[in-house]
Amino acid sequence: IGFSYFIVLAYIFPKICLNGRGNPLFWGLISFLIFAFVTFIGYELLVEKGATNSFLVFEFSATGFNILKNLPLWCSGFLLLLDRNQTPGLKNVFYLVLAYDVIITLVALYFEPAFSKKMAAGIVTGNMSLFLRVGAMGYELTYSVSIVAPVIIADGLYFRNKLVLLLGLLCCYFVFSSSFMIGLVALVMNLLLCCLFCIPVKSNRIRVFLVISAVVVGIVLALSGEWLANFLITLSNQISSQQLSERFYQIGRLLLYGDSSGDAMGRLDLYSEALVQGVKSPVLGQAIIGTGYSGSGHSTILDGWSLFGLAGLIPFLSMTTYSSRSALLGLGKKALRGTVISASITFLFIALFDPVLA
Repeated sequence: IGFSYFIVLAYIFPKICLNGRGNPLFWGLISFLIFAFVTFIGYELLVEKGATNSFLVFEFSATGFNILKNLPLWCSGFLLLLDRNQTPGLKNVFYLVLAYDVIITLVALYFEPAFSKKMAAGIVTGNMSLFLRVGAMGYELTYSVSIVAPVIIADGLYFRNKLVLLLGLLCCYFVFSSSFMIGLVALVMNLLLCCLFCIPVKSNRIRVFLVISAVVVGIVLALSGEWLANFLITLSNQISSQQLSERFYQIGRLLLYGDSSGDAMGRLDLYSEALVQGVKSPVLGQAIIGTGYSGSGHSTILDGWSLFGLAGLIPFLSMTTYSSRSALLGLGKKALRGTVISASITFLFIALFDPVLA
């Protein structure tokens, strides 16, 4: 950990500070560092520690330690993209690494269908050990792929690269195989948004109107129609994934009969509690006031807001906004721009319903 900090913060970061200020991604990096600092200090000093991790002679909260050890890794994404030398072949290296990660995890899922779900629960069996040694991954890869898969598909179509297109389609199959409900919903939403953003209309206002209209209609249908509940229950009997089958069945019964007894529904109480706590103290946050509330543990956005107020919310949204603006620079093709915007929205969706910090 110390060595990685030395390389990233002592050697690379000062050069980026001098050369990258004209790039929105630089301010995205600054926003991220502020968010990481506020969250780390908050979880170490203001929130009651549950699970802890030790490093040298220090003891950190689980979330604080995760931030501490992953900060150089998270910063490296910004720093690579801020490199003015534009390292040739960097995208190809990314595609090769991603393809390896996806394929090796798909192999693990073939022999252990609940591999990713067990990883998320901290369960490691003997059958899983071999795949873990060669780099198979869990929910972190699933959610990342849910964000970037449509971008990869658009990249393959635009540049007529069949291998890249195949990788994008393989990523979609991988998200389904991993059996994470939120990851699958995020991918479907991402693909639908991409299609809406790619509608050939000249006015951006019309495009935004179409996207908002589709979202509103989808929400209304989801909340008011029995057809969706019956569809989910029927779908639960048709798919082979036991984890997804259970989720579809539980959500279907919730919509049809108001049955909230399923294990998957427990998160709704956590989300609603985090939302209530955020509304009670929207500016300062519950951790600063000292009410003893420790967060939901399942939402980066809601926990940041409810615990640390605007200091935990604004830097995170600012990071996403500046990063998106940087990604859009130089993209003239509307289809590619649409996938970048869709990916940013999907990232926020996942951060709302899952702990990105994990």
